[in-house]
Formats: sequence, C-alpha cells, structure tokens
Amino acid sequence: MKIKNTEKGFSLIELIIVLIISAILAQIGFISFNRLNRKIKILAAKTALINIKKECEVNRDIDANTNFTLVDLDSYSIETSNANSCLGRSDNNLVVLKPDSQEDYPFYYYDFLNNEVGCEKNENELNLTRQENRFEGNQNIIKLDGWWGRNDRATITLNGKDYVAYATDYWLGVRNDDLDGRQSHQIKWGDKLWNQISKKINNDQLFDKEGNQIKASVSGNQIMISSKSQKPLDIKVVAFNHQGGNNTKPRFARKQNIIPPKEECSSQFKF
Repeated sequence: MKIKNTEKGFSLIELIIVLIISAILAQIGFISFNRLNRKIKILAAKTALINIKKECEVNRDIDANTNFTLVDLDSYSIETSNANSCLGRSDNNLVVLKPDSQEDYPFYYYDFLNNEVGCEKNENELNLTRQENRFEGNQNIIKLDGWWGRNDRATITLNGKDYVAYATDYWLGVRNDDLDGRQSHQIKWGDKLWNQISKKINNDQLFDKEGNQIKASVSGNQIMISSKSQKPLDIKVVAFNHQGGNNTKPRFARKQNIIPPKEECSSQFKF
C-alpha cells in the first residue's frame, strides 16, 4: 500500500514575500535604532552644556577662574576661546557645541554674559543669535562711486516711479568747476542728495508685489531701500545733466542683499 505525502514546501512567491517582509522589518529596526542613537547623542550634548553652564556660574560666584571642565562628546565638538573658557568664542562670545554632521544635528550654545543656553539650526543662525531687531527681506544699497562731474540730478526709478534728487554746485556748496576735482567721499551725499529721495519714497508709502511696505533710509553717503520680500525690488538709478544728457557710468555702486527668514531649531532639539 502506498502512503501519500501531503506535506508541501514553500512556493517561490511565498519565499519572496517572506524576504520582503524581513527586509521591511530590518529597515524599520535600523531607522528606529538611528533615531534612538540620535536622541541619545543630542541628550548627551544638552546635558554637557547644562553642566558647563552650572560650573561657569559657580566659578563666577566664588570669583574663581572662568573656565569649565572639558568633556568628550560623541558627534559634537566644543568651541570656545582658550580651549575651555566660559567667555566663549572670540567672534560671538558663545560656548558652542558644533555637530560633526550639521545636516543631522543642531548647534547648541551657552551665553555666559546673558546666562542663556539655546539651540540653532545652522552656523549662519548661530552667528545671528545675539543680533537684535534682525531684518529679514531684501536690501538695496546705492552709493556714488566715482566722480559726480557736471551732473545736476540723480533719479532712482522704483517700481516704475521716478524719484529725483537735485545736487548742483549750489546744493553742494562748491563751485561747479570744483566738482570735477573732488571725489565722492569728500562731499556729504547723504545730506545733499539721498535724503531728498529717501523722504519722497517714505512719504509715498510704497508696497512691493507681495504687499510689504518699501522703506528708504540714509546712512553716511549711501541710501538703502528695503522691504520684507525675499524677491528683489525693481530699482534703476541714473545721473543726469540737463545740458549734457545721461552720464551714468561708472557713477553708482549697488549692492543687493537677500536675508532669509530665521530657521528655527526643531522643538525636539530645544531645551
């Protein structure tokens, strides 16, 4: 009599499914391990910085030296002046915990003078930590670069509207013939020229295409036109003489800065 074998092995499809599931579980486990490892390293960095803060405060209160005990950190290095000074780096007065991998970990800092610890997302934000009234948006700086010659006015065109300032020999307080022999830095262009345009722009209460107010200000021999938009303003500037026509090159130097909004440190990294 023959005995029929009813046991069956795994089919190829079943084996493939098992392998796929195993790979997914392994990947999940790897991600979870990395996440846990990251949290441990961040917690160690935060704890080390708090201990540095406490030690520096105690040393200050007992009139001891303003140094702290160095510690070795995984994935972080400690930056300060004289290796372990509570007074921080020479460029920003902060004791900085700098991550080895700046894409995965935040910066931490201790401000001894203001008794603060904090977190910043990157090096740029770290350098702006102590900056008050931080500006975000676009800045356009214009100044005279070269000889004024016999021009008698300057026109800034902003969003299609002309703003004219007059600067003749009478306004500058010199003879017209003397203008060719004077360099731009010898004349107070802020008072004599740019203030005219700055006042007109601010009085008109202009807005950029995103609805942000455009503001103008004068500092020294230059004018700055700015708004909170991350897109540049449409600005043109020329010098002019009613007898000789356009005389623009190389009369003006322009610099444009786009300052992005602050990138906040993630809540999971903060103290």
